[in-house]
Amino acid sequence: MGLISREGTFRGVATDSGVGLTTNNFPQFVAQVSALEFYDLLLRVAEKSGMAYYGSAGQGKALVPIDALNLDICKRIVNDGFRLFKSSPPPRGWHWQERIASITLSAAESGTATGGNSTTLVDTTNRDEADDYFNDWILTITSGTGVGETATITDFDQGTSTLTFAALSGGSTPDTTSVYRIEKINLLPEDFNGQIDGPITFAANTNRGSSIEWVGESTIRRSRADFVTTGYTLMAAVRPYQPTAGVLGTTRRWELIVDPAPVAADTLQFPYTSHFNTMDYETGVAT
Repeated sequence: MGLISREGTFRGVATDSGVGLTTNNFPQFVAQVSALEFYDLLLRVAEKSGMAYYGSAGQGKALVPIDALNLDICKRIVNDGFRLFKSSPPPRGWHWQERIASITLSAAESGTATGGNSTTLVDTTNRDEADDYFNDWILTITSGTGVGETATITDFDQGTSTLTFAALSGGSTPDTTSVYRIEKINLLPEDFNGQIDGPITFAANTNRGSSIEWVGESTIRRSRADFVTTGYTLMAAVRPYQPTAGVLGTTRRWELIVDPAPVAADTLQFPYTSHFNTMDYETGVAT
């Protein structure tokens, strides 16, 4: 992020490429030493407004406020200023908003339960991954007791091969007839707001020759209606992430879904425009 002078010149950069923009709309390559982070802007506001913290004796190096009231005031001033800056882009937009999303897939796993109860599924035959490996993955019962029901995995214990969840969506208890599949949720960056700016491709050096097509979410759901195939990605879609519970910040995330279900840890990339509402920062004194 940079500062804006009275004349409107962009002083500093808001991109990791070292490219700034000036009011004449031509890119200027500047040294990274001119970049200002959120902390730097908070500190300058705090110093100008007399709210900086100078240590318990009042003679230390200037720091951002450590009390919640003054810190909140400084954060709101910086965010208000940044909104004014962001809402007045040059004709071709801000370069720093042009980002590349990189999502690494994980192979879907499946098996048959060897036991379980209302909040766990045990598979001592197939599951020997590291502790917590499947945390936040989606468990789906594909046949047997609980067929069609889903749950979000909250814990995985390698020693007992146990997947833990709050409950299956239909309240069933997994047993030895329950065949299941677990898939990773591919959350997109927090500043992704649904605006895709180009094609999706495999990352360099993945040795995948197939192209990937952007499709609607419903196309992938139809493809998976009767049978879930596995293989290298051919179709991709984005949709709002809708967890069963969570804070607002989590429920406003987006996720990437692909078809066929992944069989390898491939990395996919696509360009997008960055959007966000506010920047935050917390301080305090250790007790």
